Amino acid sequence: MFSYYLPYGKNKIEIIIPYKADILEPKRVKTNKSKDLLIYEALDNPLGLNSLSVFLKSKNNIAISIEDDTRPINNKEILRILFNYLREKEIKGRNIKIIVATGLHQDKTLYDFSDISYDFSVEVIKHDPDKGLIFLEDENLERVGINKEFIEADARIIIGDVVPHQIFGFSGPPKSIIPGLADRETINKTHKQVLFHELKAGIEDNIVLKWVVNFSKKIPNIFSINLIQDVEKNIINVIAGEITESFKKAIEKSKELYCIEVSKEYDVVITSPGGYPEDQDLYQTQKAFRHASYITKEGGKIIVFAPCSRGWGSEDFKRITEELYDVDKTIEELKFNFSVGKHKLLFFLELAKKYKLYLYSDYDFSKNISRFVTGVTSTDLAEILNQEDKNIAILYGGNFLVPVLKKSKGGEISYIA
Repeated sequence: MFSYYLPYGKNKIEIIIPYKADILEPKRVKTNKSKDLLIYEALDNPLGLNSLSVFLKSKNNIAISIEDDTRPINNKEILRILFNYLREKEIKGRNIKIIVATGLHQDKTLYDFSDISYDFSVEVIKHDPDKGLIFLEDENLERVGINKEFIEADARIIIGDVVPHQIFGFSGPPKSIIPGLADRETINKTHKQVLFHELKAGIEDNIVLKWVVNFSKKIPNIFSINLIQDVEKNIINVIAGEITESFKKAIEKSKELYCIEVSKEYDVVITSPGGYPEDQDLYQTQKAFRHASYITKEGGKIIVFAPCSRGWGSEDFKRITEELYDVDKTIEELKFNFSVGKHKLLFFLELAKKYKLYLYSDYDFSKNISRFVTGVTSTDLAEILNQEDKNIAILYGGNFLVPVLKKSKGGEISYIA
């Protein structure tokens, strides 16, 4: 028997399998610089803009967009460094609105930055996709609603982590605007493109990514802060500046870290989303199943470990799953009446038609997801692996790690859906 450990919540979980597995993990990159120094250097030497201190020199009303608590950024720590930087540059007393770019995510977190935001007048706002919007025209997305407080600020700072994303190709500051700060209809419109285009994580040639990057240019006075973190949530690189130029450079760094070449498909792929906060709910955990499918043989097994302490992560996802009666009909209905939230069930059902899906979780989903995911009750996986399942891979950081399957002819790289 062989023992391995996967990130699980804020700890690790031991899994036991009867055969040795191939270990697939992000590239290990080390830096001798502290996160404070990395951020300070990026703010003083941005791409395409003056330093942040110069950028904010005559600006009194500032909006800062942060990611919600399902993302791997330690918002409080990043903001602590940012506020310290502003103090050192004698930028004090400004009116700052911190806007949580929730998109359509459920977010019940209480955000309190009062202990680090002294010298400033700070208000924390959670984005609402149904109200408090200003609408702008766009050649691709037509009429786009964006958070009013963000638009009306004198200057805007966006803090985002740049990692592969299954619909947008890569997350980051442009994605913090759409879908993070956008209206419901626009969010649905961007996600719906998965029905018409081959959208996969880690690919820049992505129509939705092009749309949101292009739209981001319409909003003036944006200072973008792109964070590159390893799978342990350590900041290893920071690229700041003009939103499109800095994002492009950050994607290059993210690809080096999270897109890895794999020479074969596997009978079994075992993974976890990457620990807290990505594995708090089933909504986010779905990404790990999808990334694992890129290198799983059709009919093979995908086994995911995620505590899902917050359960579903979306009421629409929960409700439509509880109403599931016929897989094929439900797939067609979800495609016809596509909406964000429900789309997670569509992704699960499409995967379940090609692979055998298993989930080990602290949350009891068994009665509702048993039509497409089998619950695992033990970390000893011998009970679900047979003699044909000797070709096994363990994927570390399943929500972010994108395995790239190398074709046998000519060494060309392609993705397996």
